[in-house]
Amino acid sequence: MKNVPIRIISPNFELLGEIDDYESLQFIRRFYKVGEFELHINANKVNTDILIENNLVLLGSHFNKVGIIMHRENEIDENGETTDTLIIKGPTLKGIMSRRLIVPPTNGNGYESHSGAVETILKNFVNNNVVSPADIDRKMPQMVIVTDQGRGKQDSWRSRFEVLSDKLAEIGEYAQMGWNVTLDIENSQWVFDVFEGRNMTVNQDTLPPVIFSTDFDNIKNQHFVQSSIGTSNVGYAGGKGDEADRLIQKIGNTAGFERIESFLDCSNADNTTELLTMGQQKLNELKRILTFEFQLIPDNTFKYEQDYDLGDFVTAQSKKWGITMDCQIVELTEVYEAGGTSLEATFGTSIPTIIDKIKNIDKTSKLVEPKAGGTGDPGVSLQYSWNGTQLGVRLEGDSTYQYVNLKGDTGAQGPKGEKGDKGDPGTTEWEGINNKPSTFPPSEHTHVKSDISDFPSTLPANGGNSDTVDNKHASDFLLMSAYLAETKPSTNIIRSNLGNPSILEAGMIDGEINNKLWFYNASKINFEISDDDITYTPFEVSDIVKKKLVSGNNNANITFAKGKYLRITIDPVGYVYLNYIYMYFSSQGNNIKVKCEKKRDDEESWITVFDYNNSASGWPAHMLIPHTAILFSSASIARHYNHVRITIQATAQTNDYPNMILSGLEWYGGYPAGKRTIYSWDEDKNVTFPAEVKAPSFKKTDGTEVAYVGDIPTKLSQFENDIGAGGGLNIAASPTEPTEPTLKTGDWWYKEL
Repeated sequence: MKNVPIRIISPNFELLGEIDDYESLQFIRRFYKVGEFELHINANKVNTDILIENNLVLLGSHFNKVGIIMHRENEIDENGETTDTLIIKGPTLKGIMSRRLIVPPTNGNGYESHSGAVETILKNFVNNNVVSPADIDRKMPQMVIVTDQGRGKQDSWRSRFEVLSDKLAEIGEYAQMGWNVTLDIENSQWVFDVFEGRNMTVNQDTLPPVIFSTDFDNIKNQHFVQSSIGTSNVGYAGGKGDEADRLIQKIGNTAGFERIESFLDCSNADNTTELLTMGQQKLNELKRILTFEFQLIPDNTFKYEQDYDLGDFVTAQSKKWGITMDCQIVELTEVYEAGGTSLEATFGTSIPTIIDKIKNIDKTSKLVEPKAGGTGDPGVSLQYSWNGTQLGVRLEGDSTYQYVNLKGDTGAQGPKGEKGDKGDPGTTEWEGINNKPSTFPPSEHTHVKSDISDFPSTLPANGGNSDTVDNKHASDFLLMSAYLAETKPSTNIIRSNLGNPSILEAGMIDGEINNKLWFYNASKINFEISDDDITYTPFEVSDIVKKKLVSGNNNANITFAKGKYLRITIDPVGYVYLNYIYMYFSSQGNNIKVKCEKKRDDEESWITVFDYNNSASGWPAHMLIPHTAILFSSASIARHYNHVRITIQATAQTNDYPNMILSGLEWYGGYPAGKRTIYSWDEDKNVTFPAEVKAPSFKKTDGTEVAYVGDIPTKLSQFENDIGAGGGLNIAASPTEPTEPTLKTGDWWYKEL
């Protein structure tokens, strides 16, 4: 056996990819029953994304070795942590027969019945329930049946609502005829056929015999099981009828101590012929177990799949145990691992599992037809009624209840409990207060200046500095008649008019500013993921990651698989306008596509703003996409939109990196007036719009500070000397504020009093 690559094929027969660097693969073939496979592979390897449900796994070019993926899981280590190991499981292709029951025809006796050669019986069951069923919804259009050759002994079988694969296994094992479903890629078909094993034992001379023995150095790790537990060799088959009238036939002739008897429920057999046939079939299910298990050395002495194969009859021998038996190969397990390959074989009777035993019990229960019994005696009910702690009981038809008090005696006083918490303060009505005063001083009152004795005429009243800021009296500012043109009063608060920075400009401020999220409220941002851009499911992202993502903090990452669609929907908090998107991402060798949409509450569908279909990639990269401005708010105003969203797809490429990493997503535009004048933040980085600006200390040109009102210039000449006359400054003197062109920005105005 050589290491084998596996090819992944879709249910529509499309070759999706190939994998040969898996950690381990176990493929079990069974002659009568459905086989299975299990694959272990690192989830980060190429093409693991196509190992999905209902895709087919083909071993090399062996079209008789095909599995259906029906199970996908990630492995957990001993510490409970998820590893990178991906586990893929499923049945072999013949497992599709497990998807159908045997549904009896409506015009029959409640059973689907067939007689003739065993091959014909098997193929009729498949035809009526898979290929050409009466209910067209049950049809598998891919399935075809190889032409019937009428092989096998003559027999009769019936069934109703049994799993088709179980019935095929039961009939096949009874008649020693196997079956399989193979893959026909050229014709896009699944092919059902019946097989007979070759006789290659030492007791025939038609074919070269095949012997498995330690003497031939072609086996190791032997395991032999011979068991009669739960078996029977003589059965009494019971057909239709009740008790003494029931038809009974004996099956089997073993006598004496070795005779093991059992009752065989064949209640649906209509006559003696059917009863004998059905009884023999059921007794065969209870036969003695005789099983030889070997780990074979595949190409020592005899070559696997050439000199011997699944279903062949060979001779197995263990001289150590003194056992030599002619037996059939009923199961083969092919194992492919990094350390090499191995082949394990089961000869003889397969050991029934607990599932097999449960199926036999369930199958027997289905054969028993329910029968109505005779009419019983009229019953009498008891009626109950509660009256406090008393329970009343009366017979049906009685008019009164008989009461019994169920209240027990008072128990002993329990131990004192712990002191409880102090309760909330109570309330008292006005009438409940004793010795309350009859009058009260008013809660609010005013005084005029004349009511206050020794009222100061100047501040500070104590002659100190309690009215100063940076050692400047309030009067120092109030009495000044000169103002910088760049500093203007507004509602008695000095504000700095440094312009209207955009969101982009604000983003350049060093620090993560929470109020950048003025319209990016974390609760208003919704992340979703999809395989097809149609059906989306929630994609969990924490609030802190949402805030960091939209504020340009590249320490916050969102990772999603290539080929997926990540959709981010944002609902408004207040009014803004949006006009371009900035992204910082790493597509890791894959390509990225971006789509932007907008929607109003009174419209059903989303409107595409742009669909950036040009594939881009980067490790990492920046992307800036300008777009038509979106007026974004929660209001129902014409031309305003109430929802926006962006959809990002990392299109799959052939590489070893399966993920897309999004590190920054900022949707730029502008805040409305009054929301972007100045950005400042406190120690918690909460932004104030606009920020109050404290005036610095006023200084004269000689470096000395203006300390009190007496230092304020009272003449234009003094003012010129203080600021440096002749320094290129334009100083205008006027009782009213001049206008351009007399006074421009940067000029000085001295108010004449």
